[in-house]
Amino acid sequence: PRLHALLDAYGRRTGIPVLLNTSFNVAGEPIVTRALEGYSTFRRCGIDLLVAGPTVVMKRGASPDRSLKEGVAWSSEGVARSGAV
Repeated sequence: PRLHALLDAYGRRTGIPVLLNTSFNVAGEPIVTRALEGYSTFRRCGIDLLVAGPTVVMKRGASPDRSLKEGVAWSSEGVARSGAV
């Protein structure tokens, strides 16, 4: 129900109700399976914002557009920690 609600809201807002499921890893490395691996991969690649469960991490200097910020705030209800890295 939560994923459907998220995709429905995103679709209404953008006209693109799509979920792209891709692996989270850097070429030549295994797929991320632990939080520390995810954070390390996040720091080394071109991702500006990482949402992992209730935690949101954004790189310093990253400027996600307003709609992304609103989407993350909506989809991350109950965020435990957030901040720039």
